[in-house]
This record gives sequence, C-alpha cells and structure tokens, in this order.
Amino acid sequence: MYINKCFEPKTPEFLNQSWLRVMYKNQIYIPYLFRLRKQSFSADAVRSFNPKGYGHYHKIYHFVYYLKGSNTILVNDKKIKVRSDQMILIDPDVYHDVIPQESADCSFITLMIVYRIPDSELDNLDIPFSRLLGILTGRGIESEFIIEDSTGNLRIIFAH
Repeated sequence: MYINKCFEPKTPEFLNQSWLRVMYKNQIYIPYLFRLRKQSFSADAVRSFNPKGYGHYHKIYHFVYYLKGSNTILVNDKKIKVRSDQMILIDPDVYHDVIPQESADCSFITLMIVYRIPDSELDNLDIPFSRLLGILTGRGIESEFIIEDSTGNLRIIFAH
C-alpha cells in the first residue's frame, strides 16, 4: 500500500536565520522551502515500482532522510545505498533516480530548498552543497553524499 503524506508548510522559521543567507557573485540569496513531504511505501508497492526508475534533475537542494527501510539512489552515474537513519544530499542540476532493489517497507522525508534572490523566482542558486556549506561556514568543506545520523539528531528534526 502506498501512503503519501504530503505537507507544504510555510517556510520554517529556522530558514529565516540571517546566517543562512548567502552572498554569491554580489547577490544575496535566501533559502526558501520548496517542498516538505513524507512518503511511505509497503513492500508490495516497492515490488511494483518501475525498474527503469524515475530519473530527473532540478535546480533544488534535495535532502532525503530515511526513517525506515533502504533504497539505492543513482546520483549521476554513482549508485549509493541509503538506509534508515541516513540522509542523502543531492545537489541542484544533478541527475538522480531511485532504484528499488529491496522489497521491504520504506519511509522517508524529502526536504527541498531553493536559494534565490528575494522577490525573484528565476534566479536560483545552484552551486554544489560543498561550496554552499563552505560559504555558510567560512571553511572549505567536502560534503559527502550520505550523512550518517548515528546520534538520532536528524531523526528528531525530520520526524516532527
């Protein structure tokens, strides 16, 4: 059984923090919530997925946090295994696809954020996560595709 719990709230307050604003090429970009969605699939639903996938790309910072189960995600040409208590980061304009390989119940939260110039819906920032994190922190950071949530801090944030 497929259960799609989709909610599209206003931009959460934490995104309004001034430290999340980015100066890039003499423009200030602010994060905006594009989508926040929880999806759950039964093992039967996973078995029925199209094995050729649903590949796509978009100008959005894409976070997918797995609450239950696992999947293989194709990011460009790299297959990445993601399981519960892990989050995958997908850069803007990067081709990605879900390749269901395990017939088991699966549940995840998708958070999509765009960085754009205020009052403009056309000028989205589309630099890689590593560069964005470097600008935000003032340090060079190499972001990994997968963030391990061994302490459960992300689960607390995403489960509510």
